[in-house]
Parts: sequence; structure tokens; C-alpha cells
Amino acid sequence: MNILAVTFTNKAAGEMRSRVLKLLGLDPANRNYFPFMGTFHSVCLRILRREHAEAGLASNFLIFDAGDSQSAIKKLCASVTSMRSSTNRRQFTDLFPAPKTS
Repeated sequence: MNILAVTFTNKAAGEMRSRVLKLLGLDPANRNYFPFMGTFHSVCLRILRREHAEAGLASNFLIFDAGDSQSAIKKLCASVTSMRSSTNRRQFTDLFPAPKTS
């Protein structure tokens, strides 16, 4: 039996899972049933973790939320600013060449 059940909130996912397992006479406390039942994000993450190679991802890939993304961009900007002002300008220009003009 294959079931894919997806919703958007953790609360709804828990309720859905509990109801389906109860209807089938299975123990809702057992997390081994129906690995593809949960929130949209959790189900997609499970699929990506399982099929990472086919998706061209490393097995230890990371998913950034908006806060993680902002933090990474701020760190990158700080590094670039630091490299620009450092005495080793060649290292910076090798990494970030000036755009070519027509």
C-alpha cells in the first residue's frame, strides 16, 4: 500500500496521520508507518534525503531558511569588503574580476 498525504501545517499533518492510521487499525505512535505523510516541506525533505544523488545533491546538503540566507549573504559581503580593503588586492581581483565593458 502506498499513500502520499501532504498538508501545510504540523498540526494538520499530525491530525491527518493520526486519523489515517486509526482508520487502518495501526498504532499512530509508531513513526515507521507511512514515511510520506506530513507537511509539504517535511515530505519533500524526506524525498530529497532519500534521492539526493539523483537530484545532484550531496548526502549532507543543507536547506537555508530566509534567516540563514540573510546571515550567509551578510557574512559573504563582510568577507568581500574585507578582501577589498586588504593589502592583497590581487587575491580579490582574481576571485571577482571587474565586469567587461563593450
